Amino acid sequence: MKSLIQNNLSYSDRSYKELLAKCNQLGRGEAQSSEKLEKALEKIEKLKVCVLVFLSIFFVSSISGSYYVYSMTRNE
Repeated sequence: MKSLIQNNLSYSDRSYKELLAKCNQLGRGEAQSSEKLEKALEKIEKLKVCVLVFLSIFFVSSISGSYYVYSMTRNE
């Protein structure tokens, strides 16, 4: 009877350790995925700004002529 209890305890202890290791692994993976998502969202925002600046320069040049575009790019 004692060996049966010891076997069960040893199995459950091993299972607990395996579950804990798997949980930690999944937690690290989730943290890395969240970090990648944040970086991707930041890149998307930067690209949106670049596109808006490009479009504003394009429309100003098509309406006003190239002098205004040149002055906008020189920060005057």
